[in-house]
Amino acid sequence: RLAEAQDGRDPAELLSKLTELREALQCAGAPPEASQSGTALLDWLASKGVTKEGKFSIRTLMFGQSAAAAGGIEELIGMDEDERAGAVREAGGALQALTKEIHAHCSDKDKSNWKYIIEGVACEESSIPEHVKEDATKGSYHGGTGFVLKHYDLDHDGMSLDAFTQPIAARCP
Repeated sequence: RLAEAQDGRDPAELLSKLTELREALQCAGAPPEASQSGTALLDWLASKGVTKEGKFSIRTLMFGQSAAAAGGIEELIGMDEDERAGAVREAGGALQALTKEIHAHCSDKDKSNWKYIIEGVACEESSIPEHVKEDATKGSYHGGTGFVLKHYDLDHDGMSLDAFTQPIAARCP
């Protein structure tokens, strides 16, 4: 599977990182299956008193190029801070600037994901993008396996963008 990497990553480097991860887990006393399965890793961590954070769920562990992140957001989007601030001003706000960029440069899937983010209600079937529903019927999402629709926005039922952007103190009783 590593030899099939189509994103330019070196399969030998990936194998080396996977080996390092397995060795680190072994040194920490994890059973061998903890490096093969997200569920096994979570079970082992729970046995050590580490609780699952409700916001995240492990499906697939993927490695990326650190060089892609090292330059910061400006490097990734090809704009410096002044250009970014100008685009936000020109569009009338950050959300409007992002919407403009997405509609100008992104795929239909990205556009429907964006609509879900800014207009949708988490876990409401009528808000969930069609391609996500299709992925759920196939059981695969972003290359991972075992995906079912209930995994999409897990534990965020009924939340809108406004709810996600409220300060934590405002959300906690």
